[in-house]
Amino acid sequence: MYPPLIETVPMDTVDSPLSRYRITLYLQPRVDGHVIVPTLRLPWYDAARGQPASVAIPGKALDVFDPRWRLARQVAAAGVAAVLLIAAGWMLRRMVRWRLARRRGRRAIRAATDTRELAHAVRRFSLTGQPEAPSLGAWQRRMQLETGRCVDEKLVAALEAQCYGQASSDDADTRAAWVLALSRARPTSINLKQRSVRS
Repeated sequence: MYPPLIETVPMDTVDSPLSRYRITLYLQPRVDGHVIVPTLRLPWYDAARGQPASVAIPGKALDVFDPRWRLARQVAAAGVAAVLLIAAGWMLRRMVRWRLARRRGRRAIRAATDTRELAHAVRRFSLTGQPEAPSLGAWQRRMQLETGRCVDEKLVAALEAQCYGQASSDDADTRAAWVLALSRARPTSINLKQRSVRS
């Protein structure tokens, strides 16, 4: 408890013989937390009655905190919220991008009219926006990196055989098989999450 600040307050009437004072008491708690301020009795001399009197200021329960720590906590919470929002936005953007890339790739495979166009559409298929792979083998290695799993070897071998005229081609069935196989393609991080949920 610090010494009080006593200020003279002007009376309503200028010629009044009485005087009025405003007393400010300063209390500085040593620790943060819930503090109960006791009832304070302030003695004074009542000139009108010619005797001592006192006034009681009832005690209160106060929550004491350091405003600097509160500000630091608020700034830290705002920083964490901003980082979480940025991370969520980045993840959402990434998810939308690979889903759109997968949809475009499947649409191109469906639109292929012959084996050569189908091979080009497959080699262009990428979840990360990579350029067309120079060969089906290079594309297969890239898909292994992007998705963490191999594309069906039989599909790749059948498409290569059709490209080089070593097998008869049924374009509709081949396209449907490729669309089905690539509809399950997901980036590596998504696949890892799904595996951890299943295990």
